[in-house]
Amino acid sequence: MKKILLRTLILSFIPFLSFSQTQVSGNIKKNTIWTKANSPYVLTGPVGVPAAYTLTIEPGVEVQRTEGSQQIIVNGAVIFNGVESDSITFSTSNFSTAIPFLDFEKSILNNSSIRFLRFINQNPIVYNLRVGWEIPGVETSPKNSGILKISRSNLSNGYIETHGVMAAKSVDIDSCNLRNVNVSVGYSTSERINISNSTISRSTISSYYDYGISINNCNADNTKFNCKYTIDFMSSRVKYCSLNGNVTIENSIFLNTTCNLSNLYMKNTKFIISDKNLSIGYHGRDYTIVTDGTTEILGCEFIGVNASNCLSVDNASISNNNFSGFKNYIDVYIASNISISNNSFNSTSQYAIANYSANNISATGNYFELKPEQTVDDIIYDNDDNLSYGQINYTPYLTTPVTTAAITRPKNATKEVSNGSVVVKWNKNAETNVINYKVYTGYVDPFTYSDTATVAATDSVLVLNGVSITDSIAVTASKISSTGRGNEQVVNESWFSPALLTESVLPVKLISFNAVSLNDKNQVLWEISNEVNNDHFDIEYGMDGINFTKIGAVNNSNSHSYSFIHNNPSNGVNYYRLKQVDKDGHFEYSKIVKVKFTGKKRITLYPSPATETINIVSSVAIVNASLINELGQRIKEINGNNALQLKVNINGLPKGVYRILINNQKQEKDNITFIKQ
Repeated sequence: MKKILLRTLILSFIPFLSFSQTQVSGNIKKNTIWTKANSPYVLTGPVGVPAAYTLTIEPGVEVQRTEGSQQIIVNGAVIFNGVESDSITFSTSNFSTAIPFLDFEKSILNNSSIRFLRFINQNPIVYNLRVGWEIPGVETSPKNSGILKISRSNLSNGYIETHGVMAAKSVDIDSCNLRNVNVSVGYSTSERINISNSTISRSTISSYYDYGISINNCNADNTKFNCKYTIDFMSSRVKYCSLNGNVTIENSIFLNTTCNLSNLYMKNTKFIISDKNLSIGYHGRDYTIVTDGTTEILGCEFIGVNASNCLSVDNASISNNNFSGFKNYIDVYIASNISISNNSFNSTSQYAIANYSANNISATGNYFELKPEQTVDDIIYDNDDNLSYGQINYTPYLTTPVTTAAITRPKNATKEVSNGSVVVKWNKNAETNVINYKVYTGYVDPFTYSDTATVAATDSVLVLNGVSITDSIAVTASKISSTGRGNEQVVNESWFSPALLTESVLPVKLISFNAVSLNDKNQVLWEISNEVNNDHFDIEYGMDGINFTKIGAVNNSNSHSYSFIHNNPSNGVNYYRLKQVDKDGHFEYSKIVKVKFTGKKRITLYPSPATETINIVSSVAIVNASLINELGQRIKEINGNNALQLKVNINGLPKGVYRILINNQKQEKDNITFIKQ
């Protein structure tokens, strides 16, 4: 009997404990407070806040909507101020809707306050918040005015939009979390959106119209920034993102981010690419940044780690920048108004500047770091290499790094154990205006280390105690720069140079690299001074100095002197380069060398590179021919019919280097090579 009575009492209390809620709809009639005691508040229809009133929601309150027409329309003001330990929650059931949960219309936005608000949506295709809903000719009166401030809130999983017409000044989002969210300025004169001190992840940020979006002191990752009109980045850290449209960037760091832009202004920014799979296809090549409008890049540092091509620009002013680690640095296709000056180009693998336009380019006052066997002309591609293109005027040039450019990160940073301590060493910078070096330990994320030690500019070694040799350690260099806002004096610090274990960083130094013609062959020869970490060399061949294909490999033999025979060179100029590959997979390209093949030839083949067909012309009637791939396999037999000219269809062949073995009526054999693109 007692057990039955107890069960009855418990069941009678369950409705009060589990199902207490307040249903709301319609306009509020006075200043109203939604209290935690009466939470959750369930919308059964639209709730209106008239201009004369304020809706206040206490910390800990949950507001629910279960279908798309339910929303809070604000003409007056709202005070939604949660606290860190007890936020306000707006939750939406599993449905999609373009009707915003919180909709500001005809409101004086300065009178509202939103803090510690979070949206919980079971379906991400939901509008969380909208300011204004106007188009020209269909406008509200009065309009929204002032600034809506949202802080310390979780605005994830949904849409945030401004859509007024010449109405409120802005929506300011500060210290918020934006994950899986779409943020957009929805119309040509809609309110600007300013995002500051916030985290942005896996989102889409779109500025389709004039007033734009600003990103200030934010961390962003895996986000698409679409900018028909300008998105401004200031003092932000951006990784694994993509930028499209019009962008201005200052004092920021971009890691593994690609840019396909109409216009770009970039100043005092670091741009690092360590993922070689990230690129934008343009003119048949892969680039990190492509711009086809007006470009100004000033005082920036571009660093590639086994990366391909850095910049493709058309109408650009590029000055006081520092480039290192990319295969090619600046490519120009339409030289309408190009100025490239006072930059430092370090460790160029192929070309520092390439001109693929018909116009001449001015590129004076730059520094080109050269390998012992290189000249500046070796890393410039222009009319001297292809008569269809314009000249690059690169003289006068500097023989020491540009002191006004962004500072170079220290080279050859190493770490080793000595007497129980970790000793960090690096090469002193070639710049004359270094003020100090910094050694970082305590890796936090790609942008941050927890501990820093400052070293005088005259030193290049630091002994660390309490640090393991397996810890991540990095070195930077600093100088005083006058390229900050208003040209005030600021400290310009380089990007991190990771300290590697001593035995893994001894460089393979190329002493000489040449190619010569020997009778019916070409020979490639090179010498190196150090082979500690060397695995092998790939020999690459091309016919235009731009496109290269591997034709062989030579393994490390610790002999310091190497050679390779190219048995089937083509008539005319042949181009070669080396790809030196370390044991850990890192690689570096040599300069490009060229040699004119002068061996006696009865056969002419054109075009090469070719895509669909090749033509073979012989001075002796052709009996038959064999098409042979890079593995030496005969993949096609061709009947010559005793003709002096053959046309061969190669449309179905994979890209690569092929050769044709030809037998003529005099029982003579000829080999000739071509490239299939």
